Amino acid sequence: MANKETAVSDTGPILHLSSIDSISTFSVFSKVFVSEIVLFELKQNDFNFYFFKKYNFTKLFLNPDFRRKSKLFLLEYGLHLGESSTLALALQEKIELFLTDDLDARETAKRLGLTPVGSIGILVRAFREKIYSKQETVQKLLDLKQKANFFVTDSLIQKAILIVENFN
Repeated sequence: MANKETAVSDTGPILHLSSIDSISTFSVFSKVFVSEIVLFELKQNDFNFYFFKKYNFTKLFLNPDFRRKSKLFLLEYGLHLGESSTLALALQEKIELFLTDDLDARETAKRLGLTPVGSIGILVRAFREKIYSKQETVQKLLDLKQKANFFVTDSLIQKAILIVENFN
């Protein structure tokens, strides 16, 4: 097994992966930090917080300087509050891995020198870490397209399936 990375996550991947019973995929990370805004958004979506301790989720608060950065990301990049607070948290804690399914947040993360990874990438990591078999991973990718409440193209799902099927 590879060294596990620390990540910050916005609301999307947590909700999307939990909607297909794949919250266990977060075990590929040593720790996943969330902002207080993400925690609030999860509560608004009736998220089951039992999984937070089990998969090393930790809430962190933004200090005043990074709260201002979060507000700047809202205005400058047109992001939602959860995404902008997560970006600010990544910068505050100097964590490179930014978990998001939002395209604008991914682009902003890249501009800020962060590495964005979405739900599909998390599923592929979980497969590589042997959390899921090849067959289970392919089914989870298909479930993500059909059951999770976010837009993903068929071609992106097919690319991920090819990566899984061709993995040695």
